Amino acid sequence: MTLKLFQPPAGPLGPVSADPSPQTWSPLPAAGPPIAQVLSPQCSATFFPPEPEAKLAALAAIRAFRKLAGLWQLDMSDQLALLGLRETQKATYYRWLREARAGSRSLQLDRDQMARISHLLAIFEALGQLFQVPEQADGWVRRPNSHPVFQGRPPLERLVRGGMEDLIAVRAYVEGAWEGLA
Repeated sequence: MTLKLFQPPAGPLGPVSADPSPQTWSPLPAAGPPIAQVLSPQCSATFFPPEPEAKLAALAAIRAFRKLAGLWQLDMSDQLALLGLRETQKATYYRWLREARAGSRSLQLDRDQMARISHLLAIFEALGQLFQVPEQADGWVRRPNSHPVFQGRPPLERLVRGGMEDLIAVRAYVEGAWEGLA
């Protein structure tokens, strides 16, 4: 996909900047679908692309999540919790997996699920940068951590609490460590 700057639509995806000047919103030609909008020179935000690109993004997200679940050796309850699903929603998750295996373009995830997967993949990427050995990076989520963010427990315990704030906290910690700030 390519990055395309464009005039934002009216409504909830409209500008959130206090001062969106006309030059900030000038369209730029691009070959692919838009995946980001620039709100001002100092601020940018991503959003989910329109159909059918959103369905392709969901398909890729579930496939990536499934690989991550295998590398981190997550059981079903952990996988459901990380996606913000309840135990009673196993059938939904199994349907997503079947659709992902089949390459179905009808797979749909909501914004919360896409955001959760995005945070998890960012954690995975940062761990890959921190550790030279992939097994160390993948095992990090299960090892107890003395940092106050984890209170002596494995990071996975914080991740599976299910709250977006927990995913964000772990991501901030790992990315901070990667950048030398933790």
